[in-house]
Amino acid sequence: MPPLVPFRSPFAAFALSLLLFASFAAAHVQESLQIPVGTILPVSIKHTFSSNDSSKNHPVEARIMQDVPLPGGDKIPAGATVSGVVVSTTPSSNGSGSKITFRFDKLEFHHQTIPVVTSLRAMAPMVDVQAAQFPDSPGQSGTPSAWANTTQIGGDIRYGTGGDVKNLKKHTVGKGVPNGVLVRVSNPPGSLCQGDSEDDNRLQALWVFSASSCGIYDSKGLTVISMGRTEPRGEITLAKNKDDLKIDNSTGMLLRVLR
Repeated sequence: MPPLVPFRSPFAAFALSLLLFASFAAAHVQESLQIPVGTILPVSIKHTFSSNDSSKNHPVEARIMQDVPLPGGDKIPAGATVSGVVVSTTPSSNGSGSKITFRFDKLEFHHQTIPVVTSLRAMAPMVDVQAAQFPDSPGQSGTPSAWANTTQIGGDIRYGTGGDVKNLKKHTVGKGVPNGVLVRVSNPPGSLCQGDSEDDNRLQALWVFSASSCGIYDSKGLTVISMGRTEPRGEITLAKNKDDLKIDNSTGMLLRVLR
């Protein structure tokens, strides 16, 4: 009697080969994708966290709001998630000041998780983010939002999708693209970002922020203790001079990849 041979249908073999190929491709992409130091990630906070309600290791999450170009034609797509945790909090007591330290250390998209170390470059409340997306002129109220002139957080003017982006000195610093801008970042003397390199003058995705945006915008009483650039690298510490410190859902941030 001939030996028994396990039956494998052509469909099962084909399905197995597809599965193996997909696994290999995913592993290859994750291994080969490089995020250069200095890459800026424009994000919107997904869930509110605060010095009063968030304890150590409380998860924090943000959404990438614009495609982020990478070398070789790769990109981090809009909708990708950046996540991390609260490191420590100091709640307000009897009207005293408060403090919160947090970090973003994982980038997730296309079923990949990539470890990163990031610092804070800029932060603005939801009202500023919304204002940066409304037309500058009432006469443009009927104009499709992508074509209208808008003012970025920090003062740059975006002349619609495909148009120039100009700074306060009327110098062209980049161009408008769907969901944001691609601009050459600058670090004004005396700003909190002065120690950052110019990152080879490459175009960066800054969403609703200006090329020179740096620090905290329109958040009364809020100050930066650490941007996360010094040890312990990646740990961002903010303080408020009185009452509890809260980082609301839809707060806009620019995070900068340190490694």
